[in-house]
Amino acid sequence: MDQLFVDVMSKGGVEGIFAILFIWLFMSTRKEAGIREKESRDREDKLISHLNRTTETLQKIEQSISSIPVIEQSISGMKEEIKDIRQKIEK
Repeated sequence: MDQLFVDVMSKGGVEGIFAILFIWLFMSTRKEAGIREKESRDREDKLISHLNRTTETLQKIEQSISSIPVIEQSISGMKEEIKDIRQKIEK
């Protein structure tokens, strides 16, 4: 009977230690995963913010580029007007 008790206690003690270690490892892993998740969310929010600013900048550049033909036409018209004025002055 004493030997059976010793066997049960020794097996239970070893399994108990492993159970405690398993639970500690599980809880530690969950805590680290939570920290990593928060860091990932923060990094993602920062990237989205940069992406939005970049998109706004690109839209402004696109608007500026789209107005170039209009500016070119205005300059061409001005050149013609200057030519006409010079011709009138020279006469």
